[in-house]
Amino acid sequence: MNPIDLILEKRIGTRPVLLLSLAAAFLFFVSIAVPTAQALEAGAAKVEITPPVGTPLNGYGDRMGRPSTAVHDPLWARTVFLDDGSTRFFLISLDLVAVNPELRERVLELYSGAVPKENVLMVATHTHNGHGGMCRNLLLRSVSGRFIPEVLEATAEKIVESMKKAYSNRTRAALGYGLGNSEGLSVNRRFANGPAETQFGVIRIEDADGKPIALITNFTGHPTSMGGEDKYSFSADYPGYYYLEIESLAGEECVALFLNGAQGNQTISGPSVKSDMSRTEGVGREIAQKAHALSKDLAFSDVIFKLSHKKALLPLTLADNLQPESADLYSLEINDLLISFFPGEPCVEIGLNLRERALDRGYEAHWSVGLANDYLMYFVPRSLYPYPEYESFMNFFGPGMEDWLYREFESLMSRKMLVESIDSLDDEVVEDMIPHEPQESQSVFTVRGSAHEMGLARGNFFQDSIQKKYKERIFDPVDTGKWYAPGSWWKGAPSFMNLTPVALTSLGMGSRSLLLGLSEDYIREMEGLAEGAGLPFDGLWLMQHARLYTLVKDQAELFSLPLCTMVALTGDYTGTGDLLLGRTLDWVDEEEDLILRTLPESGIPSLQVGFDWTAGVLTGLNQERLFLSLEYVPYGEDVMPPEAPVEFLLGELLRRCSSYSEAVERLTSADYIRNYHVLVAGYDGEKSSAAVVEYGDKITVRHAEEGILLGVLPETEGIPEETRTRYQFLYEKLKETPVTDREELGVLLTPPLPDEGGNMNRLWNDYSRHCVVLHLSEAELSCAMREANGEAGTFITQPVREEVHHD
Repeated sequence: MNPIDLILEKRIGTRPVLLLSLAAAFLFFVSIAVPTAQALEAGAAKVEITPPVGTPLNGYGDRMGRPSTAVHDPLWARTVFLDDGSTRFFLISLDLVAVNPELRERVLELYSGAVPKENVLMVATHTHNGHGGMCRNLLLRSVSGRFIPEVLEATAEKIVESMKKAYSNRTRAALGYGLGNSEGLSVNRRFANGPAETQFGVIRIEDADGKPIALITNFTGHPTSMGGEDKYSFSADYPGYYYLEIESLAGEECVALFLNGAQGNQTISGPSVKSDMSRTEGVGREIAQKAHALSKDLAFSDVIFKLSHKKALLPLTLADNLQPESADLYSLEINDLLISFFPGEPCVEIGLNLRERALDRGYEAHWSVGLANDYLMYFVPRSLYPYPEYESFMNFFGPGMEDWLYREFESLMSRKMLVESIDSLDDEVVEDMIPHEPQESQSVFTVRGSAHEMGLARGNFFQDSIQKKYKERIFDPVDTGKWYAPGSWWKGAPSFMNLTPVALTSLGMGSRSLLLGLSEDYIREMEGLAEGAGLPFDGLWLMQHARLYTLVKDQAELFSLPLCTMVALTGDYTGTGDLLLGRTLDWVDEEEDLILRTLPESGIPSLQVGFDWTAGVLTGLNQERLFLSLEYVPYGEDVMPPEAPVEFLLGELLRRCSSYSEAVERLTSADYIRNYHVLVAGYDGEKSSAAVVEYGDKITVRHAEEGILLGVLPETEGIPEETRTRYQFLYEKLKETPVTDREELGVLLTPPLPDEGGNMNRLWNDYSRHCVVLHLSEAELSCAMREANGEAGTFITQPVREEVHHD
């Protein structure tokens, strides 16, 4: 049950009369707070902004900033001035790929007039055949071309000219708006039958005589249809044909504006048009025809504007040299229509979800407008973040950016949900909504609540340690060039270029496919961990699997250890009818050892033994008595897996899987994993079982022989000699002296170190971090941590589920 449902249920169940009274008072307050409409003034103008041929174009990296060669059709600044008597603003549509910060800044510097500068809305149509030459950032110039101050200045001056003309053309006006169906004109450009926008919107502004001043159309689709010999020509793309058709239908005095929607993963598709320029022209003209037809049936009424603006602090990003720390967000309310202006390219899923949220608040219509006032690249929904597609690569703020956008845009909505406006909530209701602080004692850290809350609590508590490790293990090797391959262009770049943010961003982009296969809850938990630790999501994710990267050539020593020893002893061996399990874990670096107890709102409670920063599972037991641990066995060369690494597969199983057979099925279907063994033990009904799943050239499942199941058989070909020696010693000890309980197994796995120290031939050695032993029949494990002298400490038993008491 969500918090709103919880509040309403408690309210209606306890004090319905009070709730209705509060609701009535709230609605009365809203009714008296609505401003009175006054006479509308409007003006419109268009000014051509096409630069000289030879100016570079912007939008495609493969053009490498080369100059334009021709003008296919002109580029425009199209501006509308609107004033309802209390709010006045400019809405400017530009035939450019984006509104870069330099351009917006210069326009606001040049403009002086009756409209506050914070009330200037600049939107790009996103044509990929508009001009560049206006970006100072060296890294962006490969797409936008060399920086040409004269082009920036001339473009800004013409935009300001259009603003001044629109203002001088102001007159008494009327405004109407409506929605139409554009099904078939927008399609998903990444996934066949993927979500697509079917709505388009129209605003018609006319003078006192009913003559059109402007027609504004909100349609969704990438203007990337110019190709072939026109690839280096200036063009507004299909919006250019939309302008021509509107002018032919409504008259040349009507200024046509085009506002692109949540088009991040949308492109155009004309059902009756084939390809090339015929498609470009056909779609543009069809949009105009639909918009014009709809505009003739609109109802006109008094208009009240509400323009809302905030500067919102952005989530952390590795691409801090490409992105600002904050973003200007705008929303415009025109009576019952809400328009949200995104400073980048939102994918259609985000636009559709935000629309649903707006309609739930009582708005009759909602538009998303992208490419507004800035360009922060793409915004993808969390569900698409792992996919190796262009849109997800160009989203630099992590999968949580989706929720950030909803939260920030909802804060700009004047229509609030009823419960947001009632301050006198019961104390116990509020208490239920607040996540409790985690409990920490003796290396055991207990978290509870939603996935994000659990990650956030852990990140907050271990923030200093995680940040320190990130600097040492990720940032410093990149910053010093240690991770750059010899002879690569990274090594040959000019010394004045700081490549560290670029390299980190590239690594982060390359890591996202490794999220494939993970549940939304798992990703949300890592979002919380990153947020609490004060790291970008991509930075935290890099920490989890840096060894997998093709750029990382010197990481072998960090993960050269085999993660040591695993063993399962069946009832046939112990004579107890129970499974006895044990594992030691080795690690080369000093770590903050941690037993993490998770008590999630959704999922199975568990105990995980690892380190403060590890989001994957090295050793774990859940409430359903499913035990999992892993060991690295280097059969062959490591390769980048196509989806979630093995420790995250174990994490998913621990969170969601209750039976042994289900876990084995999931493990054996992960045919992309190489060079690992996984010890899995669990129950199917009353029957307990254990197996080792081996990921070599093929996947094999091995069971106990004579009641003994070793993580690696000593006779296995190709294993390190120390692994062979260690397992041979363990097997001989088990055969020599039977082990019947976890105390005896703990003693066997943690022998004292010799005076000269112990190497990897030993079960407990100089690299050992912890040892875990347990009876599978009990939902608890015993763990001994490494002490300062290198020896194993005292075994302490921890139950999976422990009641957490709070004052």
